[in-house]
Amino acid sequence: FRFTMVREPTSRFYSSYQEAFYRNFKRVDQIPTRYRSFLEPFSNLTRRTYSYLVQQSSHSTDNLTLALETFVRDYDAHEPFDGHLRLQIPRLTNSKTGRTISLNSLYDSNNMNASFEEIGTKIGIEDDIPVVHAYDRGNKRLNFERVSYATQRKICQLS
Repeated sequence: FRFTMVREPTSRFYSSYQEAFYRNFKRVDQIPTRYRSFLEPFSNLTRRTYSYLVQQSSHSTDNLTLALETFVRDYDAHEPFDGHLRLQIPRLTNSKTGRTISLNSLYDSNNMNASFEEIGTKIGIEDDIPVVHAYDRGNKRLNFERVSYATQRKICQLS
């Protein structure tokens, strides 16, 4: 029985961007030069101050939105500097043939508990199996409703 979990591409991009943004803050040398300008509004902050502002307060959601807009403007997906920015499609294809990997089921990672219940039923496990999911840094105060239409379109193209 072969299955995989995937995430809706635009939701995944937003989450990937936020994770890459958080993880690479103050490690600018790991970000290709052509993608770095999105961090400029935060260049004078320490990692601790940045973390507090992004996670705990309503600190300038405009700056966070501007950073996303700038990142999407510059980003072309040719050089993902963080594993979270890698596309899902290559992971679902055979690298030698380019063909899609044969799967019995494809599940939405946003509904993991229900997905694992269904998988358990399909393979004959009837006991409740606790699902442990990765940590959650919260919404990081990025207001997706403020993202421009042009940026949303490019995110769809990148995803």
